[in-house]
Amino acid sequence: MKGGDFIMLLRKSFIILITILALSVTGIPVDAQSDISRYDLGSNRIIQPYYTNILTFDNGFSISSSGQATFSSYLVARNVNSVKLDVSLQRYNNGTWQTIKDWTTTSSGTSAGLSESYYVSKGYTYRTVSSGYVYQNGRLAENSSFISNSLNY
Repeated sequence: MKGGDFIMLLRKSFIILITILALSVTGIPVDAQSDISRYDLGSNRIIQPYYTNILTFDNGFSISSSGQATFSSYLVARNVNSVKLDVSLQRYNNGTWQTIKDWTTTSSGTSAGLSESYYVSKGYTYRTVSSGYVYQNGRLAENSSFISNSLNY
């Protein structure tokens, strides 16, 4: 190998090394939802926080054309003995949210779900507020809350 060939090879190696280093430190966009739990409400994606015990806390809410408000709430956890769900249907009236109906369920084990319907009055805005609680040996280990989108009827 001649001296000129060696210098050319060294330059090419240096350029390749610089290119690799530049690519490795350049920020590459990442979808923030790709590695976390999420719930798809139509085209809206709800980003949920990461928990120690709660694996999934999914909620949905809709109102039919006849005024039937329907919600579902489902919580899955790990390393717990019981799960409790509280869901409130609320109506916006005179500047405040008023609870018009409550549901609660408690389940031994690692999951609980609620799905109910209730007919609402026309001319108001409604939402649901869901709270999930997980217990280890009778002590609260973790909790989470979710407020649905507001819907007019």
